[in-house]
Amino acid sequence: MPNWRDLMVEVKATPAAHDQLRQKYLQKLFQYTHRNAIVYYSGWQDKNVPADVGRHVFPINDADKNGFMTAIHGMNRALGLDLFLHTPGGDIAATESIVHYLRTMFGNNIRAVVPQMAMSGGTMIAKYHPTLISQCQLAIDWSEELVRNWLCENMFSDYSDADSRAQRVVDGLTDQSKTKSHTRHVHADVLSELGLDITPLEQDQELQDLVLSVHHALKLTLSTTGACKIIENHMGVAHMISLTRPPQ
Repeated sequence: MPNWRDLMVEVKATPAAHDQLRQKYLQKLFQYTHRNAIVYYSGWQDKNVPADVGRHVFPINDADKNGFMTAIHGMNRALGLDLFLHTPGGDIAATESIVHYLRTMFGNNIRAVVPQMAMSGGTMIAKYHPTLISQCQLAIDWSEELVRNWLCENMFSDYSDADSRAQRVVDGLTDQSKTKSHTRHVHADVLSELGLDITPLEQDQELQDLVLSVHHALKLTLSTTGACKIIENHMGVAHMISLTRPPQ
């Protein structure tokens, strides 16, 4: 699989390169997994914009559900969903509403894929589903009771000891002597030790290469175009928020 430099060369050599590049590797991923794929990517790391602009664009918000509806329309939902997450988090109510919608569409046949960062509300979306993680960096700022209930009702719902499992996760992630601050990264090995249902992508090298190619293609779009948020599926359907043009 190509690395970042290889993808950059490909972008420069291809008309409408960013769109074609993302679709190329989303299609390759689908051909390997035979599962629907949706990417939910925010450009909060890639854009230097005024704070009052960024706080309305980059976080999870209710308007994002329109993007998910667009991406899911026409899918064969029996194939399940791999949901790629790269987000700083956002509104609690919007997060809950998006998860409820995804659960209505796909039931429990959803995997969260976190190639780099899923913070705050993004962490909660990932904790709803079994999670595939590479280079994972997670942070959490939700209340203990909310996190505990969320885990019991979602990721741990099939476990007889859901309460004790959830409490162990809460205790581990809210221990200030270990986490130090909200922004401290919590990596896959630590999360697995706490009992979260996580599969490191390193266990399947081909899948990891495909996931990272998709991730890099999205990051290239966010860092070198006006796009600041992308919700897109493997079939070429995209809902894109731009700082220079309206959603498309």
